[in-house]
Amino acid sequence: MLRIDLSRMSGAELRRLLAAAEARGQAGLAERFRAELAGRAGGGETATAAPRPIPPSDDDDDEPGPIVVQAEPPLPFELSGRRPPPARRWPVGLAAAVALAAGGATAWGLVGAPGWPGGWPGREGAAGPAPRAMTLRNVAAPAPAPAAVAVRTPEPQRPAEPSAREPPASETPTPSPKPTTLATAAPAPKAVPEPRPRRADPCATPPTPADRLLCNDLALNLLRQEARDAYGRALAAGADPAAVRASETAWRRVRDPTSDPRALAELYERRIRELRAMAAAAPASPAPPETRDRQQN
Repeated sequence: MLRIDLSRMSGAELRRLLAAAEARGQAGLAERFRAELAGRAGGGETATAAPRPIPPSDDDDDEPGPIVVQAEPPLPFELSGRRPPPARRWPVGLAAAVALAAGGATAWGLVGAPGWPGGWPGREGAAGPAPRAMTLRNVAAPAPAPAAVAVRTPEPQRPAEPSAREPPASETPTPSPKPTTLATAAPAPKAVPEPRPRRADPCATPPTPADRLLCNDLALNLLRQEARDAYGRALAAGADPAAVRASETAWRRVRDPTSDPRALAELYERRIRELRAMAAAAPASPAPPETRDRQQN
């Protein structure tokens, strides 16, 4: 969508835009141009009011609208001046003393309380009996007695007598065949449709200086649309598609490097006259235009 400041345009440009809008049947856009011209005629000078955006026309559907992003206010964040109290630490000496006390208690429980030399104090005559000495001997375990091995003579095998309960060979039931299970083929996975590519914005990165001018000028956009219509009418009238394409290629080589708005407008007006002349000189029986012969300017 194009937004043009009408207050910066001259009267001649406004009148030309008004004539183009009326020819194309754009009533809303033509009313804007008439209001601007009437305001200038009544005031006697160019209006200095705030720019008024032009409403979107029916032919600018391919161009995306502006995106407005509202920034949110920053979240308040306050830092407290007080620092948290440091963690309480035990003194190194106290921890060592606790560890030594725990180790001593453990050793006391394992070894036992040490005895006083010569008995308890104050009881010299009551000495306890001397402990008996314990002698450890290595006694070998007795070897196990060899087991008696009995040798038996194998008895001759006797032929097995037929059992009365065993059915004859002809009456032996034949095992039934196992049912064969046919493996069912797994269903084929459904094809996931590929996402449709999004249409790129031509004004984001214009390839040529002429395209850069077209993205910022409403008058040039109207001339471009008029040239597209003349291109289609020339093909519909029966003009030679090869000649139309050749002239279009030569004209684009001159148009692409143009960076002056007035020179670009003159190029479009000359191209429109050429296409109209091709349509007028076409034979009486028009040929339907091919799909590939669409105009690209």
